[in-house]
Amino acid sequence: MKTALILFFSTFIFNIVLGQTNGKITIPEGIKYNYCDNETIEKAKKKIENNLSDSTDYSLSQKILIIGPELWSRYKNIEKLNTIEGGNTIFYVDNLKLDGKMSQYLDDSKKIWDEFRKEVNGKYIIRKANEKELIYYWSVISFDIDEPLLIVETQEHNYILNILKDDLKLMWLDEAPKNKKYLNPIENKTYEAENGFKTYQNGEEVTSLSKGIKEIYVGLSTDEFASLKGKKHLLDYYTRKKD
Repeated sequence: MKTALILFFSTFIFNIVLGQTNGKITIPEGIKYNYCDNETIEKAKKKIENNLSDSTDYSLSQKILIIGPELWSRYKNIEKLNTIEGGNTIFYVDNLKLDGKMSQYLDDSKKIWDEFRKEVNGKYIIRKANEKELIYYWSVISFDIDEPLLIVETQEHNYILNILKDDLKLMWLDEAPKNKKYLNPIENKTYEAENGFKTYQNGEEVTSLSKGIKEIYVGLSTDEFASLKGKKHLLDYYTRKKD
């Protein structure tokens, strides 16, 4: 009996540890999500932590960095970011046109990262995305989701960081929409959407998102576009169309 209990307890602990380390998350229906190995995830987390420190070496930064529409809706009001030349980006999601930004120079990417570091200053956790965050990210991108995809969660914001697994460079920075309060003008009362807002596609409420027609248009000059040649993983990200 004692042997059986030890065996059961050992199996129970093993299953808990396995669940914590295998990195599997709930993927909403219709989203294509590609896992990478746990070692790469941990390296990406460590790199984010190091780059958020005061002694950052900007090893996460590269010339090309896209700021997604939710984060750009705030960052465009910051003068030193709004004056970044070129890279004006439009996200076409069904019938919506959303503005974003793409840096094309390392110094500009560093400016963006410095603003991000300033906002994150304080307590934060790094984790994988939940279902709502995946649904938002899937709705604006034009490619399958490849890990490492990590969330830097603070008290005020949940930032989305998509990192290239081959060289651990940050290629996408955004933030997930937070649950928001809204005013009912008839009752003159403020309510909060505890479970988030409903999701709609083509005028219909949906519980999962199909690919739809999504395309990212980046305002690149001929020379700027040519600079992506030889970097197929970047070129595919910025020009690919999802049917």
